Amino acid sequence: MKGGARPPVTAPPVGGAAAPVAVPPSDAPAIGWTAKAGGVRPSAAPPSAGDVARTFYDAFEKKDLASMGALYADDVKFKDAIFQFDDKPGVMGMWKNLFKTDPNAQLKFTVDSVNGDTVKGHWVADYHVGKRPVHNEVATTMKVRDGKITEHTDDFSWKKWAPQAFPGGKLFTLPGLDALAKALVRGVLG
Repeated sequence: MKGGARPPVTAPPVGGAAAPVAVPPSDAPAIGWTAKAGGVRPSAAPPSAGDVARTFYDAFEKKDLASMGALYADDVKFKDAIFQFDDKPGVMGMWKNLFKTDPNAQLKFTVDSVNGDTVKGHWVADYHVGKRPVHNEVATTMKVRDGKITEHTDDFSWKKWAPQAFPGGKLFTLPGLDALAKALVRGVLG
């Protein structure tokens, strides 16, 4: 086998009646193996990257933080125009605070393409920052490994978003002031 990996060990039949059962080597990943009567057997493959993204955004649309968090890897990398996190607690804290901003936010996601472990899609959010209505269109790219989101990048226009979210918002699109405004948002939502 490649890289010195050991082949699966075959367990002897129990009581002479059962056929041998494949047992994962001790260094095998947990995914793909399920305990069954008579031994450990290969289980169903992890969900596809597209299925993981769809499940995540179904939970996102419902603002179901527990289900969203269950789909992120512990060391997920998240980045958008305002935030950057290298772990699940940072990302989930951001989503929690964002959902608190407007509990009536309307969110809708569509998968555009799936290529191996990479999912591209877009989501649209209509919500309020204070009393100011915001319409935000976001392009998303996710990488999925072993059924968990390991990278999540959201791309949206700061120049369209800031004037909606801030009084005098066009000022916050100017160099220097944009950094100040983003720091303010991170302080409130991050």
